[in-house]
Parts: sequence; structure tokens; C-alpha cells
Amino acid sequence: MYSEEEKKSEKLVTHFEDVSLSDVSENLSGRKGLSLFKLHNFDSPVPDFFVISPAVFFQFSSKVFREKKKEIESMKETLENRDVANMFSRFDLEQDVTTDIIKNYTKLSGFTDAWVSVRSSVSFPKRPEVSFSGLFDTQLNVRGVENLLKSIKQVYASVFTDSVVKYCVNENIDLSEVGLAIVVQKMVQPEVSGVVFTIDPITQDQTRMSVEAVYGLGDVISNGDITPDSYVLLKKDLAIVEKHIAPQEWMKVRTLKSGGVNTSEKIQISPAWSHRQKLEDKYIVEISKVGMRLEDQMGEALDIEWVLSGGRLWILQAKNTFASQSIVSNVQFGYGSFVADTLFKVVKEIISRFDDSAELEKQAVQEAGRYMEKEFEKVRKVEEVKVDMSPAPVPPKAKISIDGEQFMFSGIGSSFGITQGTVKMYAGEDVPVTKDVILVMKRYEKEMYEVVSKAGGVILDTGGLTSDISIVCRELNIPAVVGSIVGTTMLSSGDIIKMDGNSGSVYLVDKAKGEQQAVADGITEKLNHIVEMPVAPVIEEVPVSDNVTNAYVHERDLNLPHTATKIFTSLSNLDEVVNSDGVMYLSLDQLMIEDGRHPLAYVADKKYKEYADSIAKKIDAVASVASPNEVVLSIGEHTIKSFKALVKGKEFEESSLPEKTMGTSRYLDNAKLLDLVLRIVKRTRNVLHNRNVSLAVHSPINGSVMREIKKSISASGLRRTSTFNIYAIIENPSEVIVLDDIANTDIDGLILNTPAIAKQMQGIDYEDSTTKYDLAVGSVYTVIDSVVATSRKNRLKLSVVTNSNTDIIKYCVSKGVYGISVTESIADAKKLVSQQETKILLGGK
Repeated sequence: MYSEEEKKSEKLVTHFEDVSLSDVSENLSGRKGLSLFKLHNFDSPVPDFFVISPAVFFQFSSKVFREKKKEIESMKETLENRDVANMFSRFDLEQDVTTDIIKNYTKLSGFTDAWVSVRSSVSFPKRPEVSFSGLFDTQLNVRGVENLLKSIKQVYASVFTDSVVKYCVNENIDLSEVGLAIVVQKMVQPEVSGVVFTIDPITQDQTRMSVEAVYGLGDVISNGDITPDSYVLLKKDLAIVEKHIAPQEWMKVRTLKSGGVNTSEKIQISPAWSHRQKLEDKYIVEISKVGMRLEDQMGEALDIEWVLSGGRLWILQAKNTFASQSIVSNVQFGYGSFVADTLFKVVKEIISRFDDSAELEKQAVQEAGRYMEKEFEKVRKVEEVKVDMSPAPVPPKAKISIDGEQFMFSGIGSSFGITQGTVKMYAGEDVPVTKDVILVMKRYEKEMYEVVSKAGGVILDTGGLTSDISIVCRELNIPAVVGSIVGTTMLSSGDIIKMDGNSGSVYLVDKAKGEQQAVADGITEKLNHIVEMPVAPVIEEVPVSDNVTNAYVHERDLNLPHTATKIFTSLSNLDEVVNSDGVMYLSLDQLMIEDGRHPLAYVADKKYKEYADSIAKKIDAVASVASPNEVVLSIGEHTIKSFKALVKGKEFEESSLPEKTMGTSRYLDNAKLLDLVLRIVKRTRNVLHNRNVSLAVHSPINGSVMREIKKSISASGLRRTSTFNIYAIIENPSEVIVLDDIANTDIDGLILNTPAIAKQMQGIDYEDSTTKYDLAVGSVYTVIDSVVATSRKNRLKLSVVTNSNTDIIKYCVSKGVYGISVTESIADAKKLVSQQETKILLGGK
């Protein structure tokens, strides 16, 4: 932490032209900021930038936490990142800091507001080997002072997340001592982006260097969204000796619109370009020369982020991620009691640092911490000696014998090591993992760090050498293969495999044994999405059955075009589900009504578990095929009258509300029924492990009602996470009028039910399924425009129910909605959307 004197004496906001390199340190500018000052000093082509000191972060966060001390104390262990983000958003930075930021942004911009990136720059000099890779937020494409100040606070808030806390616990770091500088840098609109490694990032062969490249913005590389091209050169003559061309179906570009934050979008790449080499040979050589020059000037191996714009190469940052790879940084020493292991404890520690009554206690803790740090340092030195004395790594060609093993596929070896273990298909759920488990997943999120850190190996469909998962695995000495493309489709939970993190090869050791183990564990993920599990009386105890081997295989049509717009199905037809981008939505009300007996009658008869299992299995049949794509369950589609018509319905529907009442109000009026359906959702996620299941509520009416239903959902134990979203289904014209109020309730997205809206606007009863109505009328397009504007303003995902109406689908694509839901062929919808996106890309209508 910084003392008040240090904060006052140092320069809090520094423009790159206003300071010499000798006056800059990690304490002033963080690691990323320091590297940019070095690059500027070496006359490298760096976009203009300024840096906000870590002292501002300490100053701002401590002020907010002290002001909100009572509120934080009342939350205790329920304190979450969104609570911190909400607190930060309601406070302003100090006036002198704000003035300096505006002054430097104006200097950066010139006559018009510049597009800038707002990036975290960690400051923690005592542990240079710990990278904090991918943990903190980055805000791209920010324009205007108001958006800039908002983005700075959002990056600050990203320090206080469960994933960051867990990372610090694993690394024996006191998070309250970690500083965060902010780098504000002019954005460059790139044709191609990438990274150059001045030594081989896996073998650390100093005679070779490597370049990665993608079309468009380069954050897709670190996020692991896209597998980049990879080119290998010999340093002695810069001869290109290897090229690995990865197909790229879409790219991320900045949207040139006024105002906004993170105004970027995905656009489809035509088949003629998607399989081409991303970076011309002359630029591969040019960026390699820049890399070698910087390596010589800085005196260390580097990985360097670059972009190509208008034929000119720009350097965004340079860092050394190789120094820590020989250090076992995650060795456990039983130090948990000395490090705050929850977000509440971290915040409490920050508050206590400014609380006079806690001063003596703080000094005692610090003294104990210094003592333990000395002890840990002794152990680390022993471990380093062990590493230095260990045998040399197995050369790439000296592989373990593969007799009796079947080669499956290969990807990019991104973290050295050869290991054998049991496959676990992983989508982000909190599951027990040991070193004999190999995690296989589509992509990596920072919330997955704790589980990944315990695994014996990692395989990803996407990603490259500089993706966050690759850096994490190299830090933790976990073998990793990324960019496999087919890993999640060719492997199944329970398979026993061998993986080579250097060559990127994956071998099957025992498929039959793997399948038996998968069934015994009750795992439903089978090869190529085999999903029809045998029916058993108890969900948790699915016996080994021959039925599994005879299960129907729902194969994905790989010839269908990929689209930037998500295409969801509203059908439970599994052949449609497997080709879709998910299910939006599967009605829980409909599943319960199809049973024919009122759900609460089963509770009264003490047969809730059997009933819940039967509903959960129906959801599982769909969710397993859709995985890892999202399946949105909805509640509130049917009226009180519909439930009264069930066996024993009148006994359990005693509401004073009109019989035609549906949606959120209907469930808030029947708390027992709401509790039952939420327990079914929990059972689906936690017992059947369908972590891709989210929840939507019909007809939220207004913001107050939406907040009430959210409280009930949260109280049931269903908390919003990266894998559990809450949506509001808009299906009344009155809800469109008050949509701002509904959208401002901390939800994840909106679903616009255009058929329901159109019916009511044309005087047709919502439940009338026989009277014809016109979906593609002008008033419906006006509603879509209004909802699109609200969703963008509140940064919400918007999906539109289209009933496969061609005109509505085209209009939604032109408006850039997140997704559409169709009732007919997914294949036809994908072809239509792909054609429309291509027209837009080429400048057509």
C-alpha cells in the first residue's frame, strides 16, 4: 500500500512524453505501463498513451470501502463483484485526478475525442514471477470523457472478483497489497493482429522465434476465442521454417459509431479468405526484426503484441512471460490462514488498513506475514534448486512409447509436458479435480482458474500460445494442448488418454474402459453428443446399462455456415438442437402441464423427488445435446387457468388474481410453486451437471416486479455466474414502454417475443392459437428498434423470437441483435442469416 505522503508526492497521471524512463518504475506505472515507457524510449512504433498510477487505485478503492463499511459488513460473505462494481459506479475519482485524466485524454485526442483502450497494469514488485494473466478487465473502443471515467472504475472493480481472490490464495498473495495502474492508449483499427515470441515459448529454444496472427482485433488470441496462424523462424537468417494456417471464420472489429464503450462486433469472413495465411511473409520478417531488436535492447526474451494497420506495424506492449516458467509457483505450504480467501475478507482487510482501531492488529499480522514470507522464501529456494537439478526435458522426438495407443488428433502444444489421465469434459462447473484428470473444454474463462490449477492436463478447442490458459498452464507446469478444434467432439468424459504438451498430440489409451467409467460416474456426455441416458429411479445412481451403447447419436452438420448472429431453436427436436447455438426457450410450464397433474399435488403426496427427477430428465435430454451451448428454461408462459385445469389444480390455485394472469406476477403470487420450479432448475444444474442451463421469466411487467422475482431466484441458491444467466421475456406492449426500468435490474439479457407482441397489437388474445395474425407489420419493426436501442444502452444481450419469419429474421440481422429464435429448420435459418450477414459485410442491404 501507499502512504498518504507518497500519494501526494508522486505524479498520479503521466503522459508518455512528459517523463523520462529513469523516472518511471513499476510502482508508478505498473508492469504494462513500464514496458510501454521502455518501448517509447527505444523508438518503437507505439500508439500514444498515458498511465494512471496505482496510488489512484488504492486511494479510490479505500475511500469507497470506508464510505460503504456498514453496507459491506451487512453483506459479509455474500459480497460479490457486482456489489463492488455497483459501489464504485456511484463514487467519483478525486477532483485533481479527474482533472489530470481529462487533460491527458484531451492531449491524446487532439481536436476530436479519440478511441482508446483502458487496460489494467498490475503493480506487485515483490513477486515478479506471478503474471496475473487474464484476471483483470480490459475496456476496448472507449470514446469520450464520461465513458473513459466509467471504464476506469470498471477495471478497478475487476480486481475484486472470486477468481482473482482464488488466484491470490493459490499464489500466497495478499490481494490488498496488489496495486493496479491503468494504461489509456489510442486504439488502432488493425487488419491483422498478433504476438511475436523472441524464443520458442514451449521449448525455450533461443535459436528460434515464433509469430502468431489473426484477422481483426487481437484480444481474441488472449481470450482463446480464435486459434491463430503460427509461423516459426530461425533467428540466424529469419528463414520461415514452419507455417500452421488456422481457418478463421469471423473476426472482431471496432464499430465506428459515436460514443459508447466496447463498441465492437464480430463479422463473418468469406470462405475465400478464411483459410488464407493471415500475415504476408514480408511482415512476418519485419515484425521478427523488431522483436530481435527489442530483445537485444531490453536484455531478455520477450513476447510482443503488435497490430498491422494500413501497411504499418504498431507495437502495443512487450513483456517477459518466460522468467517464471522454471519456478513452481503454486507449491502449497499450508499458508491459507495468512491470506484472505474470500472477497469479503479482502475488502475488510483494505478497510482495516485505514481504521485506527485496527492498527495494532494490522502490525501484528504484517509482522507474522514478514516472518512467514522469509520461511516461504527458504522453501522456494529449495524448490528452485530442485528444479535446477532435475533432468533435462524430454526432447520433442524422444516421446514415450505409444504401443497400443491410438492417435486421435493434434493441436498446438502450449505448455510442456507429457501426461496420461482420465478425460473430464468441463464447462465451468465447480467440480472436484485431481492430477490424474485431463480437462477438455471449448474455451477458458478466468472463473475456471481454481479447477484448472488442480488438473493434470488441459485440452482446448480454441486458443494459441499467448492465450490466457496457455500462460496459466505454463506458470503452473500443467501440460496443455490448445487450438485442437475437435477435442470436445472426439473425446468423452471417462476416456483414458495420453497428451504431449510439446508436440500437441493426443492419443487414446483405452476407450472401452473410459466409457464404462463415464457411465459409472453418471456422466451423460457421450461421443458426438450421445445423450439418451437409461431411465433409473434415482438420478444420482445411474447403473451401467447396455442401453447407453444403443443410444441415438445426434450428429452436428459440419457443412452449415457459421454466423455472427446466434441462432437458437425453440423446439425440443434433438436433431434441430444439435445444429443450433442453443435453445431459447424451453418452457418449464409446458413440461409441467404435459404431466397432467398439478406439481404441488406431488409435494402434498411426498413424491416431489420422483416428480422433479422426471422433469429434470426431460430437460437433461435437451441440455446434454445442446452442451456447451446455452439452454434457457422459462417460467410463466401459461396462465393460472391452465394450471387449474390440471388434476387437483383447483386445490392448489387459490389466487385472487384473474385466471388469465401469467408471467412473473403469477409466480410471485404462488410462492410454493415458484419454490418447486426453482428447485427443479437447481436439480438440473447441480445433480445432472447441466451447467449450460439458464433461466428466463415471462412478462416481468416492470422493474419492481423483476427485482422481486430476482430476489426469490437468488434466495433459492441460484446465483448469476458466467454459466447461469437471468433473462426477461418481453411480450406485452406495455413492457416495451417501461423497458428501461426492466433493463436496469441487473439482468443478463432480454428476449423479445414478437409473436405475442404482434397478437396483442392486432387485438388477438395471447392464448389464441387459431386466429391468423401478421408478424411483419410496421409496428412490430418499431418495437424491435426500441428494444434494440434499450438493450445496447444497458449492454444486454438481445434475442428475438421470430417464428422463422424471413422478413423479421433479415431485419434482426441488420440491427445486429445477439441472437434469433426460430421454430423451423436451423439449417435454413443459418443459410438465410449467413447470406444476410455477407450482404451487410459487402455493403448491401
